[in-house]
Amino acid sequence: MVWIAQLTDIHLDGSEAVRARFERVVAWLGSIQPSLSAILLTGDLVEQGAGGQEDYRHIRDALQPLAPVIAVPGNADDPDAFDTVFGWDRNPGAISVGSWLVPVGEQVWLLPLDSSDCEENGWTLDPEPIVEAREELAALPGDAVVLVALHHPPVGVGHQLMDQMTLRDVPELECMVRDDARVVGVVAGHIHSGIATSFAGKPLVVGPAVQSQIRLDAELSGREADLLVDDAPPMVTMHRLEGGRLSSWFHAVV
Repeated sequence: MVWIAQLTDIHLDGSEAVRARFERVVAWLGSIQPSLSAILLTGDLVEQGAGGQEDYRHIRDALQPLAPVIAVPGNADDPDAFDTVFGWDRNPGAISVGSWLVPVGEQVWLLPLDSSDCEENGWTLDPEPIVEAREELAALPGDAVVLVALHHPPVGVGHQLMDQMTLRDVPELECMVRDDARVVGVVAGHIHSGIATSFAGKPLVVGPAVQSQIRLDAELSGREADLLVDDAPPMVTMHRLEGGRLSSWFHAVV
């Protein structure tokens, strides 16, 4: 059995309030049993224009004693600062085997993908990494379990504002997820809400945020300025992989 803690949209911005939310999550992760196989960070770790390398180092150094940390960038992340701290040269060299796939347990692998520049590329993904990843997938044993991770959900989730900022045309990713039985699901962030849906016939789990949560369309009704709920508790998604099955829990850290 493999447990992966997903933290997303931390948005450290120099404020004590946001840092305290992150520290509360770290303390909770350090208290749970069984121990984690990995901690997955799905982007927007630092608020755009409001942080630097020291913030990324703070996140990394706080989490590394708990479990191996695997991070993918989001659109709010500073590419240079993120790369310097997390080494986004495909995957973290300390635990990576091959170019893209990262082992996190016995016959369990994460496939992190970078969607951080999708807006500039027409809300799609560079197909080359997916082609390379499929070649690596082909070399895995038939009973391997693979979880794909990226920042932006690859489909709309039914929110009129946030769906304008999700991936729209990802045929290579869709084919890979649909055609390879070893891929058991896709996890993402970005939306600031816990969402369970599907993509290419597999589960798509969107993790809620550490920084803030989002209001439903039905709550807005002209209140777009109140989109984010800053006083909602920070949340973590706990992914459990056993017997080829993905179970995901949305947990509020109170």
